[in-house]
Amino acid sequence: MTADEFDPQRIVEVLNRHRVEYVLVGGYAAQLYGARRPTYDVDITPSTTLENLNCLSTVRHLSASARRRVPLPHRGIDAVRGARGTADG
Repeated sequence: MTADEFDPQRIVEVLNRHRVEYVLVGGYAAQLYGARRPTYDVDITPSTTLENLNCLSTVRHLSASARRRVPLPHRGIDAVRGARGTADG
């Protein structure tokens, strides 16, 4: 994708249309608050409920990629501690 093809508003619209629960983070979020730094991606932190992850899986046509896998909520905090050593990581 080139800078000319980057359309963050379209990405947000698709996520909303598919009822994905998420928080915008990163450079694009900073731009919405007035920052002037360039960015060519949209970073989100999705809710990790199974229902939401199912919604998120329906937007594959955005060619998105996950940078990090997160434990599903049903695994609980003990699984997170075991993976990282502490809950705070």
